[in-house]
Amino acid sequence: MPTTIFVLLFYAALIFGMGFFIWKVFSGTFPKCKECGRRTLSTNLHADLCPQCKRKQNRKDTAEWKRQMLQWEEEHAYLYPPVKPPVDCDYSKAFHVVGTSFKNGRRSRQTILRQIRFKDPPYEHTPEFRLERYLFSDEVAVGVYAEQEQVGNISRDDLHWLLSHWDDYYCVDDYDILGGNGYNYGLEIHVCFKKGAK
Repeated sequence: MPTTIFVLLFYAALIFGMGFFIWKVFSGTFPKCKECGRRTLSTNLHADLCPQCKRKQNRKDTAEWKRQMLQWEEEHAYLYPPVKPPVDCDYSKAFHVVGTSFKNGRRSRQTILRQIRFKDPPYEHTPEFRLERYLFSDEVAVGVYAEQEQVGNISRDDLHWLLSHWDDYYCVDDYDILGGNGYNYGLEIHVCFKKGAK
């Protein structure tokens, strides 16, 4: 007998819940999405957007935030003046950096480049880039470093020229971080050489 009563109460609650839901839908008490006009099927009477429109709005907000960040950087470029080539620099050459998708142990070089691009800690200020020679599989390679962290290497196509002019290497005087927005970050550096390096 108690089991029968329990089953009857369960079905009564189920029917009541379904009836209440249907009444809410047809009585118009579910709030409408102000963007598309559909019912949000939510008990939150203060909901302005349905889930689909909310996701679209979030994407728009993210794009707008990035646009404002770029605009702010352009308007405040004087706070981060580009590094000018030193007096002894007579020739600057651009190099495309490879190996930017590798890891330094557990730390991703993609994370480092993203932090540099958006000036996240520990790269709130423009880092100093430099080149260092080292041996890899008994061959000379040239690593590209931002402060103390390696972010890539000089490609094999440029390696012979760079090593033949290594005595004229002066500094890395500028850089460009490429990619983002769903793509891997890349890096291009401008290396300054002393006179007679061409």
